[in-house]
Amino acid sequence: MRILLCLNRDFISNIALNRLRDALEGHVIDIVLSKGIGKKSSPKAPAIEQWQQLENRLIENGLFPLLEKPSPTSPHNWFQSFNQLAQATVNKTVREFSNINEDEGLAYVQQFSPDVIISIRFGQIFKSPMINIPRFGIINLHAGILPDYRGILATFWAMLSDETHIGCTLHYVTDNTIDTGKIISIHKIPADKGRSVLWNIAALYEGGAALISDALEKLNSNQSLAAHPQDNSRGRYFSFPTQHEITEFLAKDHQLYTMEDYIALLQWYGIDKNALPMAAHFRGDRNQGS
Repeated sequence: MRILLCLNRDFISNIALNRLRDALEGHVIDIVLSKGIGKKSSPKAPAIEQWQQLENRLIENGLFPLLEKPSPTSPHNWFQSFNQLAQATVNKTVREFSNINEDEGLAYVQQFSPDVIISIRFGQIFKSPMINIPRFGIINLHAGILPDYRGILATFWAMLSDETHIGCTLHYVTDNTIDTGKIISIHKIPADKGRSVLWNIAALYEGGAALISDALEKLNSNQSLAAHPQDNSRGRYFSFPTQHEITEFLAKDHQLYTMEDYIALLQWYGIDKNALPMAAHFRGDRNQGS
């Protein structure tokens, strides 16, 4: 099949794409990235801004440049940067559009002619002309259990609400609403309250990739995907938390991110913490937001 992957240019999206590598083998792939999640005009709490700035420095100035240095001994199973992963695509590169629904983006996707579009953390809302292009439609992997946790940072909101489990939902995108399409499957894991939101979100994507892999296998065999409508009476939409809500979250002894969790995730890339020039960025960030 021809598969267009739409993701956000961030650390978690890169982890998700790496988890999908095996499922994508044998297909014709292209990758489009967005540059942010949520409305750019919406103000964010200082703790959220700090987190996003840290991650931008991590991947753009530290992790990805280090990964992309020639290293013939790098094991295949280590995670890779977007640019490295793009070498397996038809264009050998990733593409970015300010709005994929506008002329340039729409023409590009029409030319690629995907059988299915897989969206993971993509920061743009698909419009009808785009939705109508792939014969199998657009499928989104949402990092939250639907319909209870629609929107942004569902794992944060679930942990704030003292949920025992977090999860991700594979669903169709059929209109320009957010996280409302028919549900294909849901993956749940226990919330690890001893680890940060960052760790808990990253932990979702091994199971999330399995949901996508199963869906792709069925579509590739011309099987239809069983899907059921959401119970909109339970639907709740969440945006970025306010600083007050973050303070409430921290008071429950939770954390947004920690140095220890970043170091553990970097090991998936085969990176030792001392190898990164961005190690100094973690100073004072052990329990951010306080």
